[in-house]
Amino acid sequence: MTTQFETLDQPFHTLSDKYKLVKTSELIPKIEGMGFTLEKFVANKVRNKEKQGFQKHRAIFNSPNLKSQHNDGHVQLLLTNSHDGTSGVIFQLGFFRLVCANGLVLGSSVGSPISLRHSGNDLYNKLNAAVLDVTNQVSKLDASIDRMKSKVMSTTDTMQFI
Repeated sequence: MTTQFETLDQPFHTLSDKYKLVKTSELIPKIEGMGFTLEKFVANKVRNKEKQGFQKHRAIFNSPNLKSQHNDGHVQLLLTNSHDGTSGVIFQLGFFRLVCANGLVLGSSVGSPISLRHSGNDLYNKLNAAVLDVTNQVSKLDASIDRMKSKVMSTTDTMQFI
């Protein structure tokens, strides 16, 4: 799957020389080499047209090795990145259930997103460990889903969601 960021080879012009560009187009094949399949790629909309192509974006990966005890959806590996300095390289777990096309991202109060800075020279060396650390949190995701499913909502609670 190709992305609109494949040819981007420069950081946004306002960033300092300390900023190390970590190309999403280079991360995707490395993650695919770990047994993941790129499912979807999305980019935030930009207000400043000058930032088009540099903005925060997310690559969503599936893997048969990411198994949840909940069969009504599937676990995904989420990679968030930007080339304008607004985000480091962040790995998180998500849970997608085809009900209303919404997904659940494992929050930092439940799991630990792994964030790698756009600095230093060893980010690619840390990639495997970051993906492994995040994917080892599936049991925390399952426990969080169990807690949410066990919550019985009153009519008042339900009406507040509408």
